[in-house]
Amino acid sequence: MNKYLLKALYFVLVLAIAVSALGACSEKEDTVNSSSDVSSEVSSNEDVSEVEDTDEASSEEDTTEEDVWYDDLEDTEADDEFEYDDMLTASLNIYNSKAVQDDFMGFGGVYHAFPFRTDDIYGRNYTEKMANAEIKRVINSGITMARTFYSIDDSWDSKAKAFNWESDQMQAIYKYCLALKEGGVEVLINHWYCSSFLFTTYPWGSDGNKVEKPGQQNECHESIRVPGDQQATIENFAEFMAETVRQLRAHGCTNATTISIATEPYATWKEEWADIVSNDEIKNAASKDIAQTINAVSANFKKAGIRKYIKIMGPNFAGGTDATLYYKYFKKHIDPDACDLVSLHNYYGNDLTKDNYDLWKTCAEDYKTEVGSFSNFVWDEYNCSPKAEESIESRHSAYNGVQLALAQVCFMNYGMKSSFIWSLLDQQWPNNSSTSLDSFKDGVHMCGVAPTFLQSSIVFPPYYSFSLAANIVGEKGSKLYRGDDDTYEGVYAAMAENKDGELSILVVNTNITETATELKFEKSLKGKTFYRHVYNVNDITCTAEGELIAPDLKLTNATTVLRDVIEPYSVVVYTTKKVLQK
Repeated sequence: MNKYLLKALYFVLVLAIAVSALGACSEKEDTVNSSSDVSSEVSSNEDVSEVEDTDEASSEEDTTEEDVWYDDLEDTEADDEFEYDDMLTASLNIYNSKAVQDDFMGFGGVYHAFPFRTDDIYGRNYTEKMANAEIKRVINSGITMARTFYSIDDSWDSKAKAFNWESDQMQAIYKYCLALKEGGVEVLINHWYCSSFLFTTYPWGSDGNKVEKPGQQNECHESIRVPGDQQATIENFAEFMAETVRQLRAHGCTNATTISIATEPYATWKEEWADIVSNDEIKNAASKDIAQTINAVSANFKKAGIRKYIKIMGPNFAGGTDATLYYKYFKKHIDPDACDLVSLHNYYGNDLTKDNYDLWKTCAEDYKTEVGSFSNFVWDEYNCSPKAEESIESRHSAYNGVQLALAQVCFMNYGMKSSFIWSLLDQQWPNNSSTSLDSFKDGVHMCGVAPTFLQSSIVFPPYYSFSLAANIVGEKGSKLYRGDDDTYEGVYAAMAENKDGELSILVVNTNITETATELKFEKSLKGKTFYRHVYNVNDITCTAEGELIAPDLKLTNATTVLRDVIEPYSVVVYTTKKVLQK
C-alpha cells in the first residue's frame, strides 16, 4: 500500500491516542491547589522524603545495575531485513564522515537560583530537604548548564544605597551554584533585563522623531544610572558585572562559567512599541545599544584580568525571522572577541500531535543566513508553543516529550553549540503572585517538565524524554553528525560521538503508526553494538524518582545500516554505551 495513503488512513487514530497520552500520569499527581495549603506542604512533604530515601537505598546497588539492565536483553542483528509490506517505512542517511559540531556543549535548561531563597513574603519557601531534592533532580536530568535569573537587586541594598555581596539573595545564588557544581553542572548567569534599550533615555519613533520611553525611570537601575550620560552608565554596569564574577569565584562558584547581560534586549512584544518595531533605524539603534554594552563588559573583564574565566553570551534576541533582522545590525557593532557565544530563540509547535520539525528547520535556516556558522551558536530558549489557554496543561503531556526531541534533533542537525529548554522545571518565583493564561499560576511558572515540590514530586512525562536525550546523547565535548531531515517520512535522526568514541543516535518518530526505519551510515561503524532506549507516549509511568528509561533491545554488528521498527509517537536513543541508572 502507498505509504502516504496509509499514513492518511491511520490519521483517524490520533484523537484516541491523544486522549490517553495527554492524561498520562494525571492520576499520580499530588497537587496542592491553594496558597493556604503551601506552608503545611513545605513542612510535611512526604513525596520529597520518598525521593531521597529511595535514592539513598538504591545507591549501594549501582554495582549491579548493569546486570539488571543488560543481561537479559533480546539480541537482534542491526542489519536484519524487514518483512512487513504494509508498514510505513523511513530511510535516513547519517553523514558520519564529517562532524557539523566539534565541541558540543550538551543540552542546557532554564532553572533559576530560587530553591535556597527564604524571603518569600507569602511563606512559600522550600525546606533544605526539598531544595536539595530539586537540585538532585536537575543534575539527574542530564543538563550540562543551568541558566538562571540574576538581578542587580540581588546584591543592592536600596536603603543603604550600596552593594551587599553577602545579602540573603546572593547567599542563595552561591549555594545554588555550589550545589550544581557538585553534580558537574555549569551555570549561566543571566542578567534579567527586558527592554528595547538598556540605558538610553529615548528611542526613535517610526516618524523619525524622538519619543519618550515608557517606564524609563524604572528600567535603568539606580545603582548604575548616571542621568544624561549613557556611556558612564554602561561603564558602571560593566563594573557591576565584573564584580559579580569576582564575587562568584571568591565564594567558590567556579562553575559559573558564562554570563548573558540582558534578556530579550528589545521590546517588539510590548504593545506600546507597536508603532516602531518595523523601523530599520530602531533595529539598528537597539542592536548597537546591546553590542556597545557587551563590548564594554568584555573590555572591563580584560582590564580586571578575569576575561579568561568567563564566557559572554549575547545578544539573546527573540522572535524568529524578526530576531535575525536585529542580529544583522548587531554584527556591525560588536567587537570581534567580545562574544564567545551568540544566541537567538523562538518557540514552535501549536499542535503537539503534529510533525512540527519543519517549523524548527525553517527558523534554523533563517538564523543561519544572518548568524553564519553555528559553531558557537546557542538556541537559548525553546519549547512548544500551544494556544495560551492550552499551554500549561499540554506542555505536561506525553506528546510534549516528542516535540522537545524534535527541536533537539534539529539543533543537532544544524550543528548548534547548545540549547536551553524553557523551562526545565516549574518554579515558584519569590514574592510573585501573578497568574496568566499561558504561564503563571499564583507566581508559579508552569513551563517545566516537572513540577515544583511545593505542589508535587511526581515528574511530568516529558521529563523522561528530555533526560534520555540529555544524559545519553548530550555529553559535553561530543562531535555531532547530521542526519537526513526531509519531512515527508516523519522520522528524524542525528548522531553524537563522545570523547571516548562512543556513539549515540537520537531518533524521533512523529508518525501515528509504527515505522520500519533504516539508518544508513556514510562511514562504516565496523560492527558496533547498540542498546535501544525508547520513550513511547503510551507507555510512560511517572514517579518521583524520574528514572532514566532502561534499554529494551540490543542491536549487534552495526556496520553501514541499522534497521528497527519504531513505535508511533516515540523518541528512541540508540547508544553504544552501557548507561547506569541514576
